[in-house]
Amino acid sequence: MAERGLKRGLWLAGACLLGLALWLILPFGLRHLEFFRVRRVEIAGLQYLDAANVIGAARIAPRASIFDDHGPVAARLRALPGVAGAEVGSRAPGTLKIELDEAEPVALAPKGDRLAMVNERAEVLPFDPLGTAPDLPVLIGGGRVVAGALARAKEFDPGLFARIDAAWRVGPD
Repeated sequence: MAERGLKRGLWLAGACLLGLALWLILPFGLRHLEFFRVRRVEIAGLQYLDAANVIGAARIAPRASIFDDHGPVAARLRALPGVAGAEVGSRAPGTLKIELDEAEPVALAPKGDRLAMVNERAEVLPFDPLGTAPDLPVLIGGGRVVAGALARAKEFDPGLFARIDAAWRVGPD
């Protein structure tokens, strides 16, 4: 009876080791199959950036596989101006999934002869306001202090933020 339990335990341990080995080794073998080549890219979280620019910045290799390391692609996307965060995953058989977290604009600020979107630190974002037609207040002056106040208003009271048309700093206030 004890011998039967020992055999069953050895079979179970062998099956677990075989499963673990397949889990770790199989992607290396499948990486070279044409069936698992990246043929489609899905981008989630894209609101202000152009999809073609995102794909270009990702620099996905022509023979890339869904089993390749996606860390370098995510790092290149995080380095893209206007991107606060990026995660890259895959779905079999050939889809690469990109989830972007774009920097959040809080105002429009004069830049030369046109308006540009700025974030809570009053940094100009690479988004085209004509392409997305954002409903944002105009930041006339005050820079980082006023942009930060607008960001807090947007976060804590979206109703108040929606009623703000313009913002500027008056004296020390």
